[in-house]
Amino acid sequence: MTRKVAIDEEQVRAFLTEVFEDDLHVKRILSLSHATLGAVQAASLSVAAIGKAMAWARGEDVTSKHAVKQVDRLLSNGGFDVWKLFASWVPFVLAERTEAVIALDWTDFEQDDQETL
Repeated sequence: MTRKVAIDEEQVRAFLTEVFEDDLHVKRILSLSHATLGAVQAASLSVAAIGKAMAWARGEDVTSKHAVKQVDRLLSNGGFDVWKLFASWVPFVLAERTEAVIALDWTDFEQDDQETL
């Protein structure tokens, strides 16, 4: 069965390898590329939706149950710190730019006196 995906698994893996090959082990890049593929295809960003979309995009060899478990394990892995990836990600995104404009939404929740940035 042929699936029409917006971006294929190999494209995602190649891109993430280019950005993070010095920071992440090959297997972790593979796991991140699978989760990214699922996030691109998913209708929502819940772990279950990402896993199911990942299984669909990767094809018949991957069950939804296995894919959901893989996404959950990646996101709950203490050795996977997304903030540490910013050291490679930000220079890649900014490239040769000397300035960046960043839009922030500072939402104030009056009912509980909390603010979210």
